[in-house]
Amino acid sequence: MSADDLIALLDAIGKTTFEFADGGDLEEEARDLVDEYPGIASYDDYLALLRATGGTYTVNDDIDLGLYGFGGEGVTSFEEGNFLDEERYFLFGELMAQHGDGNSLLLAFDTSAGSDAVLYTTEELGEYTPFASSFRDLLTKLARGDYPPSVRNVSE
Repeated sequence: MSADDLIALLDAIGKTTFEFADGGDLEEEARDLVDEYPGIASYDDYLALLRATGGTYTVNDDIDLGLYGFGGEGVTSFEEGNFLDEERYFLFGELMAQHGDGNSLLLAFDTSAGSDAVLYTTEELGEYTPFASSFRDLLTKLARGDYPPSVRNVSE
C-alpha cells in the first residue's frame, strides 16, 4: 500500500495533521530509526507513512490518534526516549478516547512476531492485547470506527 493510500485512511478517521506537511525527504530519519530499532525493518506500510509525513496526529469526535514521528512539534518525537518495552514491543503511537477518563492506550508492534500486527497496552505498561493484524488493518479499523474495547466503551 502506498503512503498516499495510508494517508487517505487517516483522512477517513478524522482531521489529520502531519509533522512535516510537505513530506520532505525523511529517508535518512527512517533509516536511523530502523538502525536503532532493527525489529521494525520489515514494517513497510508503517515506514512508508513515516517517510511521507514524519508522524501524524488525527482527531475525530471519538478519538485522538498520535503516531510518533521525527519532529516533536505536533506529535511525540522518537528523540524523546526509548520506545522499546521489554526489548520486544516497539511503541509507535497513542490512542485516546475524546470522552471518558483521558487514559491513553499505547500502540505497539511485537518485534519478535515476524509481522506488523498491532497490539495495545495502557500507559502503566502491562499486558499487550492484540488489536489489528497489520498497521494497514489498524488504520482501516479506526476509519470504520472499530476501536479497542476500552476506547469504544467510553466513546459510546
